[in-house]
Amino acid sequence: MPGRLQHKVALITGAGSGTGLESSLLFAQEGANIALVDVNAQAVERTHKLIAERYPNVKSIPITADVSKEQNVKDMVQKTVDAFGRLDVMFNNAGIMHPEDDNALNTEERIWDLTMNINVKGVWWGCKYAILAMRQNPTDESKGLHTGGSIIDTASFVAFMGTATPQLACATSATLSATSIIFPWLILATICITYCKHPASGPGSGRSLASRVQQHQELAWNDWIV
Repeated sequence: MPGRLQHKVALITGAGSGTGLESSLLFAQEGANIALVDVNAQAVERTHKLIAERYPNVKSIPITADVSKEQNVKDMVQKTVDAFGRLDVMFNNAGIMHPEDDNALNTEERIWDLTMNINVKGVWWGCKYAILAMRQNPTDESKGLHTGGSIIDTASFVAFMGTATPQLACATSATLSATSIIFPWLILATICITYCKHPASGPGSGRSLASRVQQHQELAWNDWIV
């Protein structure tokens, strides 16, 4: 049976690890062709090889890019369109929680700028250049393809709860919650996940933030991506 994303093209940032990696595998499982983007060239190449091994009928391309740089974002979208002829799903998943992200008194400006550039500007540019590409998508009724597309922006539960530290992770997630009303003519979803195990997890953090710990595989797949 064809997957739900057969003939669709997705671009996923942060595809080298965590939710980005698992999402890439699930998109491939559903038949999507994928542009895999990460700032870590080795990590994104590993994801590319995993997809080739598990889903040989799916096409994927690894792209090394820094989403804090506008030209990098513009170029990665163009590379996707050049490779596959369209862009149906933009998953702005790349983001950081810097180890030096502290409170308002201790966080340095360079950490503020870096975090904002990746977590906010990177998503904004991702939306901008994805929309420009999606508006040019050719329609093919036989394959269920149409002009337009879907944009997914990953944020954090701290957008609604707030935290004393890390302040920037909280601020950038809250800013991303506004993207759900930016472009009403697109399916634009801001996803604020609950708790997810990742390298920054601390002992007991899951108990205070959610009734249970969700894994990357659980978070990666929902009906809003189709």
